[in-house]
Parts: sequence; structure tokens; C-alpha cells
Amino acid sequence: MDKRQDFDKQPQSRWGRLLMLSIFCVACTALSVWVATSSLKGKRAGVMSISPIQVPAHVQAQPDSASIKAKADNIQRLRRVVIYMDSLARSPDRAFYDSLMADRPGLADSLAFIKSLYPGLNFQN
Repeated sequence: MDKRQDFDKQPQSRWGRLLMLSIFCVACTALSVWVATSSLKGKRAGVMSISPIQVPAHVQAQPDSASIKAKADNIQRLRRVVIYMDSLARSPDRAFYDSLMADRPGLADSLAFIKSLYPGLNFQN
């Protein structure tokens, strides 16, 4: 048999358990006393100071005109898609709209979600 299994099967004597418990209690008490006395000594060498966070200059930079123009172009494209889908839905011949909705079942939900992201924009003509 394995020695480890033999050791696990051996019962601990009462004195052995009492000795291990005593060592554990003494070690925990010594650690607690050490923490308490070191905190009460009055040395402030390890005290952390609080300072305000400095934001780097490159983070505070204003967005460039290219990104603003790209965002405006995307919003214009979104408006055109919404207007086109609304006109397809209101047209007398709804075959194309119905086939589009059948082929792309999440399209109407996606457009409604995108509209909810931009509540201040007017998506009508």
C-alpha cells in the first residue's frame, strides 16, 4: 500500500491533536498581536496618499472633423434606410417588402432598436 494512504488511516492521538491546536492558536494570536502593535506604533511610512487622477492630453483631444462627418453620414444612411423601409411597407404592392421580411426576419427589430438608440432624430420625410 501507499504510505500516504497508511498515514491517512492512522488515527491522531489526543495529545497530537491538542499539540497541533495549541500551535495553531499560538501562531494566530502572535500574528494578531503583531498586526495590532504595528498599527498602533504610530509610524506612517506606509500610508498611501490620495491624489487626483490626471487625464492624459491625448484623451482630452476633441474629435476631428472626419469622424464627425462619418457619423453624420452614417445617420443620413440610416434615415434613408428607415424611410425606404417605411415606403415599402406602405406601398400597395407589398410583395417585395414581405419577401424581404421573410428572408431577413430580424431586420424590422434591428431598425426599431437602432431608432430607439437615437430618440432625438426624426426618421420621417
